[in-house]
Amino acid sequence: MSILIKKSVILLAILIFNVSLFADNDHKSKTKTSSLLAFNSGSLSGYVAPVVSAMQIGDTGSRFIGYRGGLIIDYNTVIGLAGYRLSNPTKREEFANVDYIGDEPYIFLRYGGLLLEYHFFARSLLHFSLGTTIGKGRLDFLSEEEYNENNRRRLDGDSFFIVQPEIATYCNVTRFCRLGLVFSYMYVKGIDNNEFKDEDLRKMSGALFIAFGWF
Repeated sequence: MSILIKKSVILLAILIFNVSLFADNDHKSKTKTSSLLAFNSGSLSGYVAPVVSAMQIGDTGSRFIGYRGGLIIDYNTVIGLAGYRLSNPTKREEFANVDYIGDEPYIFLRYGGLLLEYHFFARSLLHFSLGTTIGKGRLDFLSEEEYNENNRRRLDGDSFFIVQPEIATYCNVTRFCRLGLVFSYMYVKGIDNNEFKDEDLRKMSGALFIAFGWF
């Protein structure tokens, strides 16, 4: 009888071990990121993404180009950097809707800083995130020579503080490629000249990007 009990205990232990192993593997398979093409990944990775965004400056529609990216921790937390510059329009008269007569007809506007994101259901095919960019920017007026020669470092422009909270939606195309759509509000403090005020840049914006990394 004791031998039968020992055998039964051993068989039960083997059965429990196999069931636990199966459940663990099943859990791991269920928690994998859903994507069009599946690969394995770790819990520490990163990404970088070129970005195109649109917003209004005053009453004028404007386009920004730039980048964002950072370190991804445990699939959902991102700590990184973001930076953008105005790409169109770049002439002062296009914002004022009147002909400009002067030596500095061009606008050079850029901003960037620390990027923080938190992704909800990050391993699903479709998911969303909340985040913000905190940093500084600069607005300068340039001569045609300075603009064409890319000599865009001036000391007489306006430096400003920026906070840009955002909500974004994502689609995992593969384990190393994501499509993103971002809606944000830009809060600035520090712009004060004859043509632009803080309120001209305190606007909603939308952005599209393709992120490359390991998700």
